[in-house]
Amino acid sequence: MKIYKYLPTHQGGKNVLREGSIKVLSEGTIKFSSRVEFNDPFDCVANIDYTQSAKNFMDTDIYTQQAMANRAVSRNKGKKLLEKAEKKLTSKFEQDTFSKLIDNFGVCCFSLSEDNILMWSHYASEHRGFVVEFTVEPNKFKGEKSIVENLIGEPVTYSKDMPTITNIMSPDRDTIEPMFFTKSIDWKYEQEYRVVTMEHGIHKFDQSLISRVILGVNIEKKDEELIRKEVRGINERLGAKIVVIKAQQLKKSYKLRTE
Repeated sequence: MKIYKYLPTHQGGKNVLREGSIKVLSEGTIKFSSRVEFNDPFDCVANIDYTQSAKNFMDTDIYTQQAMANRAVSRNKGKKLLEKAEKKLTSKFEQDTFSKLIDNFGVCCFSLSEDNILMWSHYASEHRGFVVEFTVEPNKFKGEKSIVENLIGEPVTYSKDMPTITNIMSPDRDTIEPMFFTKSIDWKYEQEYRVVTMEHGIHKFDQSLISRVILGVNIEKKDEELIRKEVRGINERLGAKIVVIKAQQLKKSYKLRTE
């Protein structure tokens, strides 16, 4: 499976290639961002069903232990416990705790398309940046560390409705995963593929996954030379055959040639 990372060379009128993007090639590191850094406030947000969360809590071992301690729980008592659990879940403390948990996750965003003109404009410095192609095996899962090293993720689902979480009391990966892999249908053009890990920050990945580098049509000469130099270094060090090409504008249609 081919996935593509659009990378900038300029931000705020400043050349930032050496400060960030080039490290994907020079160091084999890539940034996993917290949701608080995203430009979409709806990203990684879910509708939380507090009532169902409380009911699910009552099916847990913790609730069973409480029931046994009380010897017997009448229907009225159970109702009161449900109300108490729901009140606890809707408290500011619990909501802040859940938000902090989600904020700590790291998300690395890729695309399934290498020739999207909007993506080049928005995420690759108005076509002055570059795109790194990775060849990945999404089903090759061997533990949390392997997720990052092998860039194991999945395509984003685009929807008009937010995902609903019904287990806020004891959220696990399966519970919160829809938050990270569901976005508004307005973003469908990005054809996004995401890799999610438990902690945001800079992480190392397996550079042998890199199969191609595509330079933007407006890339500056010095940036092109640096990128080609780093790719040569990877090829020599790993015995790889990473190909570097430069995108071209077609003359009769709004398309890029990236082959």
